[in-house]
Amino acid sequence: MLSQMVSFPISLQLFFFLLLLLLPSMAAANSTDVCADADADATPSEGSALAASLLPGVSFWVEGVAQSAVAAVGIAANFVSAFVLTRPKMRNAFNLMLVALAAFDSW
Repeated sequence: MLSQMVSFPISLQLFFFLLLLLLPSMAAANSTDVCADADADATPSEGSALAASLLPGVSFWVEGVAQSAVAAVGIAANFVSAFVLTRPKMRNAFNLMLVALAAFDSW
């Protein structure tokens, strides 16, 4: 399955990967029938209870894993761009400004 996703941008690959990781935990958290939630006698507190039960898992994957992965990829890309832009053939005023931007972006 991963070989089929190679043509997607990395952000879509990350989204699909997180979606595949979250689906089993979301299905386990909501073991009731989906159609039962759509009943006319359902109260808003049932929906908010479901949201409250899903929030810690989603929060962990979004704030903990996804943000850390995006930050790590961004810092690595900034180091690579700084390395490439400081080569002797690439050294000019504009590229040095880009290196400074990458340095402050990593900080």
